[in-house]
Amino acid sequence: MINKYIAEYSEDFKYEFSENLNYEICGIIAKVDVWEYNSNYNHREKAHVLLEKGDLKYECDCFDRHRWDNMFYPLNMNGNEYLLFRKTLYGFTLLNTDTLTETYDYFPEIVLNGEESFIIVDAKMLGDVIIFDGCYWACPYVCIAYDPQTELFVNLSDEYGITNDETIINGDILVWRGMNGNHEKKEITVTTDEIQRLLRRQGKSLSFL
Repeated sequence: MINKYIAEYSEDFKYEFSENLNYEICGIIAKVDVWEYNSNYNHREKAHVLLEKGDLKYECDCFDRHRWDNMFYPLNMNGNEYLLFRKTLYGFTLLNTDTLTETYDYFPEIVLNGEESFIIVDAKMLGDVIIFDGCYWACPYVCIAYDPQTELFVNLSDEYGITNDETIINGDILVWRGMNGNHEKKEITVTTDEIQRLLRRQGKSLSFL
């Protein structure tokens, strides 16, 4: 599925080298070579990513717009460290930082049919749940809770009626600031237990995200 998306994104566009980025994250050296295509009505980006940790190496190509200097989100799950990142505008990949191997690679098939899907712009852990900040295309920003064990998600913005300005993890509590439907500022605190109850009661399959 992802190969079809990448082929359509790259086909017949002449990319030119833009920049090389080198930085360290979680003891891993990241080397990112970025190419761009620009015209009056179109801007496209792609990059080759090389991660190195001692003798270990991981390589992949990433497409569509990213924050190339800040594209990895460190997560700790069940005592193991991972990097979460996007290979395209949609979906996400989990990479084990000890072995530099993929443990999960998700791409939403619905985008191949011209539908929009969720775009992750931040990810953080709340207990055993991943909290995604992002949007469906440009706006509004929303907050999604995802359980990697069950592969179920719930749109917290829909449940609590606010869009997303800021999410802060404070122990097992999510402090969440945003705007309600009347454009009034609102702050909500949600516990891990409350989110798990929501996921059990009305969690949806990841394929719809």
